[in-house]
Amino acid sequence: MAHRIDPDEGPSADDIRRLQRARPGYCPECGRAVAEDADICPGCGHWIAGAPLREPPVAHHVRRQHRVLLALILLGLMLLPVLRACS
Repeated sequence: MAHRIDPDEGPSADDIRRLQRARPGYCPECGRAVAEDADICPGCGHWIAGAPLREPPVAHHVRRQHRVLLALILLGLMLLPVLRACS
């Protein structure tokens, strides 16, 4: 008896697209990788409502700190001429 392959046994085009997505999102609370369309983190139960972070929270936090530091440096450079004129 020959084994016949059912054409419905393979992954569908939707399955392949879903599996080929870019990296998963990350829970903003615990940093666990979650599905892109997840509502609740399976690790900590945090409500993420389908908007997970695109990078782990530590990297997200460091990037935010770099932006704040850059803004402070630019503000200091803009205020430097004013402070020199006052002295």
